[in-house]
Amino acid sequence: MKAETERKRPSRRLTWCVLAAVLTALCTGILLWQYCGVRTQPHLRAAGIPVGDMTRVQVRKALKEMAERLSGEDMVIRLPEEELRLSPEATGAALRMGEAVRTIFAFEGGAEGDGEKTVSLLRCLRLDEDAIHAALEAYAGQYDSEYSDWSYVLEGQRPGLEEDVYREDAPGQTLLLTMGTPGQKLDVDEVYSRVLEAYDSGSFLVEVEAPPADVPEAPDLEAILHEIESEPVDASLNLETYESQTAVYGYGFDLEQARKLVEKAEYGESVSIPLEAVAPEILGDGVYFRDVLGEYNSGHSNRPNIVNNLELVCSFLDGTVIQPGEEFSYNDTVGERTVERGFLYGESFTGFSQSRSAGGGVCQGSSVLYVCALTAELEILERVNHGMEVSYTPPGQDAAVSWEGPDFRFRNNTHFPIQITAELAEGQMRVKLLGTDEKDYYIKLESTYGRDAHQSYANVYMCKYDKQTDALLSREKVSHSAYRLLT
Repeated sequence: MKAETERKRPSRRLTWCVLAAVLTALCTGILLWQYCGVRTQPHLRAAGIPVGDMTRVQVRKALKEMAERLSGEDMVIRLPEEELRLSPEATGAALRMGEAVRTIFAFEGGAEGDGEKTVSLLRCLRLDEDAIHAALEAYAGQYDSEYSDWSYVLEGQRPGLEEDVYREDAPGQTLLLTMGTPGQKLDVDEVYSRVLEAYDSGSFLVEVEAPPADVPEAPDLEAILHEIESEPVDASLNLETYESQTAVYGYGFDLEQARKLVEKAEYGESVSIPLEAVAPEILGDGVYFRDVLGEYNSGHSNRPNIVNNLELVCSFLDGTVIQPGEEFSYNDTVGERTVERGFLYGESFTGFSQSRSAGGGVCQGSSVLYVCALTAELEILERVNHGMEVSYTPPGQDAAVSWEGPDFRFRNNTHFPIQITAELAEGQMRVKLLGTDEKDYYIKLESTYGRDAHQSYANVYMCKYDKQTDALLSREKVSHSAYRLLT
């Protein structure tokens, strides 16, 4: 009986087996419901991939695209001066799939019916942060620059600039101008954050603009020149002591040339600008020849022989210096007029008649010089007018010369040397007396004329005028000349 009863009671093992089967079916149903029945929020995106209204199976399939890109595609970072590529091997980029799926299904960013939403998977990424930072910092080490302003130094020794010690071949100095550099710094942390954002958005490209630079100003060349230059100082005279002051050369650089060099220079580059001496306008004996004491221009004949003779005269006169108290002789300066010395035959006056002789026409030089000497108020020692009137100076203002006499002579009665300049130009003989003008007046020559049946007369007057007011100060007769009339 007992045995029969035991056969009718189910065994505990069977009960547990049935219970386990039921639980397994229940769990399986729940899992199937989760994978096949539970869906993500609609309009949801992750890493740029649509994952809205999907089951877990579908989400995993969608995220597989992101996982494949992470393991197979470089992250490209376009920096200001180069393109940096980070390979998956370098970054260790990978997606923790399970965590990514759970994150998407746990997203609570908006209710059903809202617009498109994005879920971040950053915490689901596996990245080698140190490797990415190291790559960015290596670039920054080459790109970053410290701000510096422009600067300059003078190389070499400053040459002696006083006229009595200055040498043109003496080595000069060089201005070494170093251009400034802009200050720039790449924000590595900011770029790294953008790399993470790119991964999170499904993009593998980061565009990085150059950060604003602190740009130095261009060198102030005018200020530099003002600091180092010195102006030339002309030789000068003391009109009270009659002593001269030596000239001093100026010193500096060519501003326009320096600007061209600087315009071509790059940041941080050094530019070499040579310094050079600047000659004063008045040097040495030039201090004595600043003023025109007397000058006269006289038209001449275009006959070749006359032109030749006058050119020779100018060559002998030009540059002649007469010291204070020294006498000048036209004959001694020009010398004997002979064919051997280059003079040619031309018409000349001999007494009261005309003839042809070597050096014909040289009296024009003595006459023009005579007018200059009168205007300069020099002491006339010897002057004879021609026997007949000439055409190259006004009557009474000519000076006849001949090798054996007469001569034209004057004395330098000023306190300073006098220099003669003479040239033939544009159909004229041009003569000047250069020296130091000590007068507070200027001189003009006036002539009066008369004639009778046989002669003409000319009186020359020296008229002095005040330099400030032009008022006539005096009028003095300086010569009387008589000329035979041509019949």
